[in-house]
Amino acid sequence: MNDHAALGALLRSQLSSFVWKCVQTIAPGSPFLPNWHIEAIICQLMRVQLGEVSRLLINQPPRSLKSISVSVAYVAWLLGHDPTRRVIVVSYSNELAGELHRQFRMVIDSAWYQAIFPTMRPARDSGLELVTTAGGGRFATSVGGTLTGRGADIIVIDDPSKAEDACRRWRASERSSGMAARWCPGSMTKKAVLLLLSCSVCTKMIWLAIC
Repeated sequence: MNDHAALGALLRSQLSSFVWKCVQTIAPGSPFLPNWHIEAIICQLMRVQLGEVSRLLINQPPRSLKSISVSVAYVAWLLGHDPTRRVIVVSYSNELAGELHRQFRMVIDSAWYQAIFPTMRPARDSGLELVTTAGGGRFATSVGGTLTGRGADIIVIDDPSKAEDACRRWRASERSSGMAARWCPGSMTKKAVLLLLSCSVCTKMIWLAIC
């Protein structure tokens, strides 16, 4: 096996290496600083992959690669292995939802990704929803956006509100958790794996409301 084939096999099998490659693709030239918290995220994502975990809460500070690791890299890696899977990724705003979807497209459109996952191909992409040729896909939306009629194998809720609003959200946590419960009903989340990424002090209230 030559070096190129060995790297491809590593990226396909090791999520930690895949995350590193995604960072280099999304932000070329930016240093990737490995740390235990990234390995901890990956360890838990692998438990999700193996079916050991159906509810995962990741509560870490901003700029700690939560979104790239989960909303971008893990979703791309998951669909690479099984393009029939349906994933919904929710962010606090349409702008962030669109940006994370753009980064996801940068990964799956890259030559290295297409080489290691040749069966994962887009059939169509609206800018917020990508559907694969196998019928799976990634749908991006914002908190409050409509999910009526949509099913998913995995729902990623990526920081449901801005970090700088944490203090205000703490005071309004009961109202926020009620809104989350109405927007993401239990009948939907019970059927899907649920991943919540947050840096909020009111995370617990939201988590309890939607689980």
